[in-house]
Amino acid sequence: YGSLKKGFDNHRLLSKSTKRIGKAQTIKKFGMFEDSFGNYPYLIPQPISKIEGELYQINRKEILDEIDEFEGAPDFYQRERIKVKTHKGEKIAFVYIRKDADIPKDQKPLKVWENNSEYKIQKLLLKLSEFGFKEIINHQSNFFVKGNILYKNINDFNSKVINEINTCYLH
Repeated sequence: YGSLKKGFDNHRLLSKSTKRIGKAQTIKKFGMFEDSFGNYPYLIPQPISKIEGELYQINRKEILDEIDEFEGAPDFYQRERIKVKTHKGEKIAFVYIRKDADIPKDQKPLKVWENNSEYKIQKLLLKLSEFGFKEIINHQSNFFVKGNILYKNINDFNSKVINEINTCYLH
């Protein structure tokens, strides 16, 4: 339902030894919301709407282990078996759920996670301004500045700063 879907940021985790079955929709209803940076969605166990996503067959346990680690399971998310509806009928699938999260008061629930890079960047910039970052735009290139540190591109920025911010949240 999120960033592991084809064409999304983290699909590379599913690119080896997996087979795309196709689109799928949950039978049970969940609540789907986005993280505070707009980078990814998460599910909560609230019966709000059926969620649309993709179903993959994973052929090696170590890939499922990699995905568990990526998703922060079992500490942050819990992997659960659910029923989904596909063009080939009803199937059993794994889904990652945040059981400790409440319904965000400032968001409407989502049914589908869209791959909208411009929206994600704007949401990220807004959130980063709360941490003292300023964006400098120079001839279609984005530079990010905090204090006297210049981040030359979004990848440089993501790899260094998001870890710093996540560490602030975790402690």
